[in-house]
Amino acid sequence: MSRQHPLVASCPGPAWWRNATDASTKPGLLLPASAGSTPLWTAAGRGMVSGERCLAADDEFSTCNMKEMIGGCCVCSDERGWAENPLVYCDGHGCNVAVHQACYGIVQVPTGPWFCRKCESQERAARVRCELCPHKDGALKRTDNGGWAHVVCALYIPEVEFANVSTMEPIVLQSVPHERYNKGRESKAATGACMTCNKHGCRQAFHVTCAQFAGLLCEEQGSDADNVKYCGYCKYHHSKLWPIDGFAGVE
Repeated sequence: MSRQHPLVASCPGPAWWRNATDASTKPGLLLPASAGSTPLWTAAGRGMVSGERCLAADDEFSTCNMKEMIGGCCVCSDERGWAENPLVYCDGHGCNVAVHQACYGIVQVPTGPWFCRKCESQERAARVRCELCPHKDGALKRTDNGGWAHVVCALYIPEVEFANVSTMEPIVLQSVPHERYNKGRESKAATGACMTCNKHGCRQAFHVTCAQFAGLLCEEQGSDADNVKYCGYCKYHHSKLWPIDGFAGVE
């Protein structure tokens, strides 16, 4: 039987539910009725995003996998599971990927072992690397050009799309502008594509997973009443907008 996190019976699930039409290219997340415009912070970890460079230490990431860095689901970071949206663990040898059913586009949780796409492919680990960030571990899916990308990277870079929004695969990269890749080459890791700070006028750029590790990703009320916007803030504007969230010590 596939491994699942003990269910939380009193809660219907996290704000990580799809509300997409057939024409949509990304899943929409339903906000709880009481949330209003309050951001729902998705990750708290280690690392730092500052200026126009990702300053998370490469040696630190080399000794920690995605799940260890952010805890719980590799996409939304919530450690809880729900009957309608269980937290499922990959049964691949040495794999620590954990994802919610809705966060990874699992149409049906199998009764037997479950394997993430990376383990299912049996591709050599050295050949599997996210095309949008410098980190290899975590919840990855195939891209339309035969490569790999993190689901969380696909969600937070605006131009990235999902060919099938229900299964969240393959990840379509053809609309990502060269400028994002240029920012990735200018970063310390010198690879991937970068998102930018959501504060109007701020040009600070960073990799999605670097922001995830630093706790700088959030979900805000989108243009449609039922959906949310995937965005993030640089450390400076995060501290200005939410000074009491406890991230002042991230250095």
